[in-house]
Amino acid sequence: MRIFFFFTFILILNGCATIEVAKGVSKVSTSIETSVKKIAGKEAKKEKIIEKEEGSINENLSLEEKVSAAKKEKEIVEVEKKQQKKVIKKQKDVIKINFVGKTINEIYMRLGDSSLFRLDGNTQTMRYDNEMCRLFLFFNSTIPIPQVEYFEMRDEKGNLIKEKEKIENCYKKFDLS
Repeated sequence: MRIFFFFTFILILNGCATIEVAKGVSKVSTSIETSVKKIAGKEAKKEKIIEKEEGSINENLSLEEKVSAAKKEKEIVEVEKKQQKKVIKKQKDVIKINFVGKTINEIYMRLGDSSLFRLDGNTQTMRYDNEMCRLFLFFNSTIPIPQVEYFEMRDEKGNLIKEKEKIENCYKKFDLS
């Protein structure tokens, strides 16, 4: 019987120790959780401070720097426009039919139905597609009988066709000869 009481006493002590350990683990986990929240809060505050500093740096750019950046962008756009104008002029030199001045009816009679017909403000656009390229015709819709004001040929990715051979091949694919 004494052995029974002895084992019971040991089990009770061990049971109490388990409860004590559980309480300790609970306290430690709560402490760790609050510490992590504090650290996360500090990091969030640091990020906000860094964002504010970067914003103030951008605001502090001098007017001269902003103007010079705008001028550089404008120069880039102008160079690209000049290059596109040269390509369009080359296309017009290679193409034997000049579409400028033709009416919509004349274009329909020559090329048939377009793949796309679109009205944007004062401009009507017709697009003709084939497997190699696309022909874009732009009409001035402010006049009673709209006429082609501008046209261009682009590849299947939408880039202007620059090479004479590709322009001629595209022209032939539309059977315009």
